[in-house]
Amino acid sequence: MRRPLPLILAALTALVFAPDAESAAPKRKRPVPAHAPARVAAPVAVAVPAPVAAPKSLREELPSAALHDWDAARELYEAKDFEGAAVEFQRAYELSNNPRVLFNVAICQKNLARYARAVAVLNRELAEGGATLTETEQTRVRDAIETIQTFVTGLELKVSEPNATVSIDGRELDERTPFAAPIPREVGTHTASFAKALKGAMRENPDVIMIGEMRDLETAKIAVQSALTGH
Repeated sequence: MRRPLPLILAALTALVFAPDAESAAPKRKRPVPAHAPARVAAPVAVAVPAPVAAPKSLREELPSAALHDWDAARELYEAKDFEGAAVEFQRAYELSNNPRVLFNVAICQKNLARYARAVAVLNRELAEGGATLTETEQTRVRDAIETIQTFVTGLELKVSEPNATVSIDGRELDERTPFAAPIPREVGTHTASFAKALKGAMRENPDVIMIGEMRDLETAKIAVQSALTGH
């Protein structure tokens, strides 16, 4: 007996479109524990630099014995009394032996137009300070020397009397004659005094004293006194 055609088509349709048991069943979600541990990011170590202590001021480096002179020098400098400030700064340096104080001495000398002295003091700071001066401080000193040096020249003095003391502009030189090199001095006119040399000549009981020229009162007085002795 033949099966009707519509029934056969219905059966084929059921075989083709009917889903399999696995795909037809609803998928179950994976159970999550009631107390599942939360994910926490691992801590990251961050290096924090230690705070850098502020450098001490020059005043804080000075001993208590030098503080009075330092403060007095500052007051005089602010009042534009550079002569007095230079004396007090020099005193503070002598009491502290701190070469950094010499920079202040040099600035006072520069303000007094004593450029040769200022350069000499700055060179002394570099020599005594050495590695204790920071790179910034060394650069500052060298720049100051380069600037002030343009106002300094070399003064050549020839004195016939050996081992004589000579003064220039009323200030006695540390070195005695004969001079090994030109003497650093400010650009301009200067007056040399040989009064000390004349006094030294008298102590040696000379037969003749020859004076080339007399440009200051003290030298003239000593020349007259020497003449009165029969020389």
